[in-house]
Amino acid sequence: MSRALAAKGIRWLLALLVCVVAAELAARSFWRLCYGVPFAHPGRILYAYYPELREVDRVKPSHEDAAYDILLLGVPRSGVLCLAVHSALVSHPRAVHLRGRLRGNGGTPE
Repeated sequence: MSRALAAKGIRWLLALLVCVVAAELAARSFWRLCYGVPFAHPGRILYAYYPELREVDRVKPSHEDAAYDILLLGVPRSGVLCLAVHSALVSHPRAVHLRGRLRGNGGTPE
């Protein structure tokens, strides 16, 4: 009886494993087909929402330069938030570089 119970438990675990793997493959396929996210790099899903991050990842800004690099995602460069941040930091001896663009579609991937 215990042998039958162990076999049943193993079958349930294998079924669960198959379901988890199928869900992962379905999710990765969705992101690949709909938004071009590389199948092997699901960490790049954010690029579908914020393409500006590609440039940040490529440049890899450091703390060694003489400027603050601020990326405001989902807001226009001329917006109130950008102006407030710039005016708050304008008196600081380091330069301020504001980056960002308006996302007119509510923050969903294009």
